[in-house]
Amino acid sequence: YPNARWLWPNFRSPLVWDFLAITTYLLSSTIYLYLPLIPDLAMARDRTQGWRHAIYKTLALGWRGTEAEWARLRKAITIFAFAIIPVMFSVHTIVSWDFAVSQTAVWNSTIFGPYFIVGAILSGVSAVVTILVILRATLKNMDYFIRMEHLDALGKLLLVFSMAWAYFFFNDYLVSWYGGYEAVRRVLFFHSSGPDSWIWWSMIVFNVVIPWLTLWNRRIRRTPWVMLIITLLINVGMYFERYTIIPMTLAHQRFPFDWGTYVPRIEIAISIGTLALFILLYMLASRLIPMVPVWEVREGQEAHMIRQIGKAKVPAVSELE
Repeated sequence: YPNARWLWPNFRSPLVWDFLAITTYLLSSTIYLYLPLIPDLAMARDRTQGWRHAIYKTLALGWRGTEAEWARLRKAITIFAFAIIPVMFSVHTIVSWDFAVSQTAVWNSTIFGPYFIVGAILSGVSAVVTILVILRATLKNMDYFIRMEHLDALGKLLLVFSMAWAYFFFNDYLVSWYGGYEAVRRVLFFHSSGPDSWIWWSMIVFNVVIPWLTLWNRRIRRTPWVMLIITLLINVGMYFERYTIIPMTLAHQRFPFDWGTYVPRIEIAISIGTLALFILLYMLASRLIPMVPVWEVREGQEAHMIRQIGKAKVPAVSELE
């Protein structure tokens, strides 16, 4: 990567920012995934022998299930739940800065930071809903844990972030348009009317039109197969967004002699292989670790208890429809 001072690594390069941010995100997410699994690993330790027992014994960290350990675990998970939010913000803003610090038309935009954050949340929540619907339909008794109120709440969240994504997306266009930068206006016009304009219009339909027309309806939000289709389309739309940002933007820059149309070749196989690897790893993880940890079951049972508030006994929020 660019290195004007012959240093390795060159800490002035944006790619180093990427490496540090993504590594921090990976470590913090792994720890956040690992902490709720400690009680399950202890249960596996007590029910296995041989090398499996040794592995689970190491991973269980001496867990015995006392109230003090549950209290410390609850506190640790709460800390990570809040700490991982600024890490997520830092990762996606740094990725957007990789584009913004360049001199490429359309990329050097100050709106890229929040735009990338909102897009990441939109695609991430969509992927979560897709996986939850598939798990609910394929695994036994998962409908007890993945309920309609969960899909309903996630559908509302998708609608909000679809609106936020649309705002930042068109804000980027408006700022460039009113700035009077002819090269930028030419690139933006190429997006919506060039040979690959069907990708741009599909992105708008999948990320904006479909969520706005459907997710306001409570019945649709509580219909699993409809939510599956909507979230799959949103993820396809977010993939088209990245395609619009990189290949379609680079194909039509300032100088006409450098214009062209990008035609993917081996990249198609790489993309399919990446998706297949993710699905394989997720399926392997579902066989090695519980899909619903004991921590989540305990937390859900506590949420279903009748709580004393003053002189009244009221059900938890999760009980209310």
